[in-house]
Amino acid sequence: MHFEREEFLLHPADEVYPLVRDRILDLLPRLPGIDSIEIVSRSTPAKGKTRVRSRWKIRPPALVGRLLPTAALVWEEDALWIDKKYCVESTIQGYGYESRAKTFYEPASDYTRVRIVADVTFRPDAVEIPRENLDKIVASAQDALREAIEPNMTALLEAIEAALTP
Repeated sequence: MHFEREEFLLHPADEVYPLVRDRILDLLPRLPGIDSIEIVSRSTPAKGKTRVRSRWKIRPPALVGRLLPTAALVWEEDALWIDKKYCVESTIQGYGYESRAKTFYEPASDYTRVRIVADVTFRPDAVEIPRENLDKIVASAQDALREAIEPNMTALLEAIEAALTP
């Protein structure tokens, strides 16, 4: 599944980009769909590049939480932040899916254009969920993923806005 989304923040990219790259944990209280973020490692593989490996735990809707094992509520992200491009290239490994995405925090005058391009691959054979539950989940996986991404993207942008507004 491929998706793209674009939004604008009324703050300069020189404020937005380092906030998300370096202080994502500061935004956690304003991300209602996320229970926790653990920074597993952080390194600088080259000048102007930062690699952050993290583990995210989601706060699922009640019905979904009952259908899925605990392992399905966690994903691991390997993110390479490229300062020159104001971009993060990430790979997310989740329970039964993988996502490859690029998120751009592009300078645009005195605001930031936030653009995400992602491809998600589902691997239903890699999960241990009772068949009757798996069929229900896979049947609505694309819609559910879009419904999960939209509010989380909106929440992230609202958290950035709140963090940067005096």
